[in-house]
Amino acid sequence: MPGLSPCRRREFVRKLKTLGYAGPFVGGKHAYMSRTAAAAVPGAQTITLPNTDLDVALLSRVLRQSGISHADFMNA
Repeated sequence: MPGLSPCRRREFVRKLKTLGYAGPFVGGKHAYMSRTAAAAVPGAQTITLPNTDLDVALLSRVLRQSGISHADFMNA
């Protein structure tokens, strides 16, 4: 399987929606996406979205922090 490649922000949001995230929601300087439908639920897993496209290093860091495997992200 090929490794990660740079990803546009729009494509990143689309793949997160496929993986069950809702949003993006407005939140301060950065938008975020939540794993549950209600963003204000305590304990909801959230991912802060960067304002720019994601290079390989940033994409890898975000996926690791959110617990999404590279294979799941590539197949979404």
